[in-house]
Amino acid sequence: MALKPIIAGLLGAVTMLATHATAGTVTIISEDGSRSISGELISYADGNYVINTAIGEMVFASDTVVCEGESCLIIIMAKR
Repeated sequence: MALKPIIAGLLGAVTMLATHATAGTVTIISEDGSRSISGELISYADGNYVINTAIGEMVFASDTVVCEGESCLIIIMAKR
């Protein structure tokens, strides 16, 4: 099941927790499902996923993609 994080605003403490609670393989999927890329989730900060992929480090705005993987769940739970 794909979970899409909805960002209304982040508190500083939540952002810090989410940023440091990551390090696992995730798949980032475009909203329409037409494109995806997998890599290691390096961090989540200011509403952006930062992942290390086979082609280098990439940044994705969390409100424009779906994040799948155990590390994504850590971020979603930290924001609650």
